[in-house]
Amino acid sequence: MEDHGSSGWEWFKANWHALDGTLDPLVMLGSLAISLCAVAAGAQQAIKEGSSFSLANVQSMVQIFTSGRMDEFMLLAMLWAASNAVAPGLFFVYFVTKGRVLRWIVAIGQIFSLLCGIAAIGCLWLLIPNEVDPAAILPNTLSFLDIQRSGPGLPTNITARHPWLRPSGLTDPVPGGFYMGADYVKYNFPVATSMALLAWGVVEFKAGYQEAGVYEQALDTLAHSTLYLINCHTTPWEFVVQTGNPADYVVDLNRTSGSWGPAIDMPANRTLYTITNSSTGGSDAVAAAAAALAAASVALKFSNVALSAEALTHAK
Repeated sequence: MEDHGSSGWEWFKANWHALDGTLDPLVMLGSLAISLCAVAAGAQQAIKEGSSFSLANVQSMVQIFTSGRMDEFMLLAMLWAASNAVAPGLFFVYFVTKGRVLRWIVAIGQIFSLLCGIAAIGCLWLLIPNEVDPAAILPNTLSFLDIQRSGPGLPTNITARHPWLRPSGLTDPVPGGFYMGADYVKYNFPVATSMALLAWGVVEFKAGYQEAGVYEQALDTLAHSTLYLINCHTTPWEFVVQTGNPADYVVDLNRTSGSWGPAIDMPANRTLYTITNSSTGGSDAVAAAAAALAAASVALKFSNVALSAEALTHAK
């Protein structure tokens, strides 16, 4: 835009007319207002929560975040909002000034944005735990899968940890697998994806599983799901993708249908859903199962040679 006068007001009018009625100023004003309100709200909340806070007692930066004045999430949001306020702020500065002043303000804005970015990275670093203890995480992860286990022959180590569990789904067309969700339906797609991730973890991070003392438990869980997916491959051209209809387990308001009881007392009507080579859909479920079986074949090749070979055969 050209300078149409020596005064700031004339410069402002020239720039305003050059916009030719576009909504840019309103959009920029809204963006600036939202960003400043976010910064102000965060600052007000920090002051409110830390009214008894004293910098004289601070010995480290981490103490600031743990003393009730502010947490990392709040500061990260404020830094993001402050950085977002720079661009619309410069837009309005351009309307009232030019020359050396504008260049200085732009330079300050760039430095301010850079500092906000560096501070945001620092907040993200504080949000990341200093260390991840696999011994505290992996047992709970595998216990979740154990509790959802279906089929006969629960291992004694599982019943010892979860004494309320009983063999269930013994009359299913394809016994085994895991219940997924809040009912008794066995969905093979999430089973396959979970199994593939578990196999990858066992192969790539074997030491972590051993350190946590759950390596054998992970292999047992993997073997259970592998055998189930193999059995779901009923013929070369047919694959079971789901056992049970969710509608059969919905509890109505009068509780005249459905079931909230344990899996051993679930309704016996177990609808089986399959796909064949003539089906018009289901390639995602079959592909996930093939990937899971291939991954399990690698993870089990030393602990269960026969099952590993069979998994690879069905994956192909």
